[in-house]
Parts: sequence; C-alpha cells; structure tokens
Amino acid sequence: MAFQSFTSLINNVALLVAMGVLYGYVRSFQYSGQWPAKLIGGLFVGVISVGIMMNPWEMMPGVIFDSRSVLLSVGGLFLGWVPMVIAGFIASIYRVLIGGDGTFTGVSVILSSCVIGIGWAYLRKRPADSLSGWEYYVFGIVVHVNMLLWMLTLPSPTNIEVIKNLTFPILLILPVGTFFFARLLKAQSSQLEDKKRLRDSEERYRNLVDLSRDAVVVYRDMKLVFVNQAAIDWYDAPAGVELVGMPILDFVEPNYHEFAIERIKRMMATGHGEPLG
Repeated sequence: MAFQSFTSLINNVALLVAMGVLYGYVRSFQYSGQWPAKLIGGLFVGVISVGIMMNPWEMMPGVIFDSRSVLLSVGGLFLGWVPMVIAGFIASIYRVLIGGDGTFTGVSVILSSCVIGIGWAYLRKRPADSLSGWEYYVFGIVVHVNMLLWMLTLPSPTNIEVIKNLTFPILLILPVGTFFFARLLKAQSSQLEDKKRLRDSEERYRNLVDLSRDAVVVYRDMKLVFVNQAAIDWYDAPAGVELVGMPILDFVEPNYHEFAIERIKRMMATGHGEPLG
C-alpha cells in the first residue's frame, strides 16, 4: 500500500503540473483581472480539479486521494476569492457525485484548501508571485497538515488507518508538489506581467509619436511602414491615399535621389542622423 500511495500521488502531482502549463495559456487571456476573466479562470480551475479527481488513488471504495488540495490552495493564493468560489463549488459538486464514506471529508478538504490559500494571500498582503520558494513549501505543509486533520472525520477505524499509512507520503510529496506548482504560476505571472509592461510601453510610445507635432516616419527596405498624423498633414495627402507602403523616394525630388540614398546608407552605417544643412 505504501509504494502504491507514493507512485499514485506522484503521478497525480505530475498530472497537475502538466495541466498547470495548459492553464498558463488560459491565464494569458484572463490576466486583465476583470470579472469575466475571473469567472473564466474559476471555471477552468474547477475543470482541472475534476480532471484530477478522475485520476485518484483509491485507498478503498469512496476514499480517494489526489492533488486537488495543491491546485485549490495555490489557486486561492494566486487568483483570489472570486475564481476559487467557483472552482471550489465545481470541485465539491463532483466530489459529492463520487460519493462514499469520504464525501464529507473530501468536500471539507476542498473548501478548507481554498480558504487557506485565500487567507494566506490576505494576511501576507503581498502578491503571491513575490513570495519565496521556502514560503511556498511551508504553505504546502500547512495545507496538508490541515488535510490530514480532516482525515479524522472519516469513519473509524478507517481514519486511524489513513493517518497511520498516509501521513508520511502526503507530507513528503504534496508540499513539494505545492512548491513546484506555485513556482510554475509565479513564472507564468512574471511572463504575463512582462508582456503587459511591453504592451503598455508600446502604447505609450505610439501615443507619444501620434500626438507629436513633428513629422515622424518609419521605413524599412526603402518603404514607409509608419507615419504619424503630423507627417500626413505635412505631406497634405489627398483623402483616401495610404502613405504606408509607399517608397520613401517618392517624397524626394528625382534630382536628389542619389544624395538621399547615400545619406540613408551613412545613417544606417553609423546609427546616427545627419543635419539637413
């Protein structure tokens, strides 16, 4: 039984981490923090929790073990209460449908894992992705000591048998799984934040250029790829004429084409502009 519990829990944690990678793609769409995004995040965490419970280690009929406590506690830590209310509800309904002697215990572990994650984030008053790896591990121990305490609500003598046989594998494997899953979400959060900063920076730059009173043009391969409004006004482009895509030499008198080409080559070679005079 001990070896089977070890391998089953390890496989279940591996499944969780794999599904967490998939969840990263969903987070990229719901990172805005708006209510629809939170609802989508909660639904997806709930679906993952069901997937995990569909692949448990069954100690005996109706008494199952898996890594849902890792998913829901770390989800509470990173995502907040709105998604986790939805995820906890979905996971609880599915656990009730499974049935068996461990139903009350299983639902209690689901709900308490969500609460611990949300409460930890509230008390720390820091973004979850700013916490250290050691704190993730300690957090995992707290979550799974709580899980073991709920095992006492199982019918006797099953509760004593569970505590006796599973305390060591649970406290050995699941806190480590919590650590790795939290680090995975931390890395995802960092990547999403970097992308958000880049988008914001690009938007600020574009607004600065668009609102500039100076004509600004960007060209590649001797063709315009961007012009701001000041450049359009300066050229006095007729209505319906698209400047982007036009050769830059169309804006230079034919007698000065050779001079303009040489000047562009020097600027490309040195990386510096040249005065017109």
